Amino acid sequence: MIIPLLSLAQDTEIIGIARKVYQQPQFQEMYRDYIEPKVKLNKALPLPPNWKTEIKNDPTNLWKETEDNREYYIVTFPINPDIDTGFTMNYAAQVYIWKDNKKPFIIFLGQNGMGYPPNWGQQ
Repeated sequence: MIIPLLSLAQDTEIIGIARKVYQQPQFQEMYRDYIEPKVKLNKALPLPPNWKTEIKNDPTNLWKETEDNREYYIVTFPINPDIDTGFTMNYAAQVYIWKDNKKPFIIFLGQNGMGYPPNWGQQ
């Protein structure tokens, strides 16, 4: 479920958090930020109990903090497909951030559509 757009102040704060994740050195080769990032607010869908248990018991699952209807932001860093080649998705990156604690929990890279923890590849 997609919830209406946020206020400018909320957008600015959430985009700032996402930029801190995306500007890390390990993402430098993929960094694109010349088109205004877009922010959406989503809700986690209710899951069957066995899926919840499976997710919570897997320390590598990036959704392990998910609760039914927990809200999170998706900050999308768009690309220009005429300029930016080598991307399989229509974005450079998407950063997922929990609304309640403003903690980033996933970054998806547009080159491969794969999701990584926000601190992936740090030394």
